[in-house]
Amino acid sequence: MNKFLSFFIFPILFLFGCERASDFNGIYNQQINFSKNSPNLTDIDTISRSLINLDNKNALKKDLQNLYDSSWVKQVRVKTSHPETIKIDVKEYQPIAVLNEEFYLTQDGNLINPGKVNIKLEIVSLKGPSQEKENLLKVSHQVQSQLNRLSKRISIIQLSSDDTLRITTNDELVIVMNFRNFRDQLDRLEEFISFELISGKIDLIKQMDLRYKKGISVYFLS
Repeated sequence: MNKFLSFFIFPILFLFGCERASDFNGIYNQQINFSKNSPNLTDIDTISRSLINLDNKNALKKDLQNLYDSSWVKQVRVKTSHPETIKIDVKEYQPIAVLNEEFYLTQDGNLINPGKVNIKLEIVSLKGPSQEKENLLKVSHQVQSQLNRLSKRISIIQLSSDDTLRITTNDELVIVMNFRNFRDQLDRLEEFISFELISGKIDLIKQMDLRYKKGISVYFLS
């Protein structure tokens, strides 16, 4: 019968434990697999080094906690399948935004700081007070739903101290709004996009400013 050992971040729980730590003695080969939805952001060697103390429960807990604190790993599950071999299943957090170029917001609502990221992530960059992160995410989702009609993607959302929202897309279109009047201005943005899709001039627009009460200021490419 296979023996299972699972570790979770808060807290680290042994869901299916081996009867003895010595059950892992003499195991030399590791087979590391990422779950289907994991973005594969964690270096395999980093994971492997965190599991060298399988025969020492206290040291293993410490190593795993260090892994969770400094990487994208959310969950590790280990099982023995053959003599001298362990299978390691890894589940990672899925980032959806980066806050102030430091912390990452994950799909399940966590805020993590995994350290250096060696690949370019196509996620929105949020810049503003950390206490507004959830509101900025809502802004991102609602504006992106309109920009999907134009095949554009938000790259940066910046909230300034004067309540100004500056939204920049991947092709450098800029949309300027007020945070406190966002709902009304979003409705105006929707109407304007519908109009410009008919006019055929939407790709010539460089900036849209919706901060006016009943109007919109538009700057075209020169």
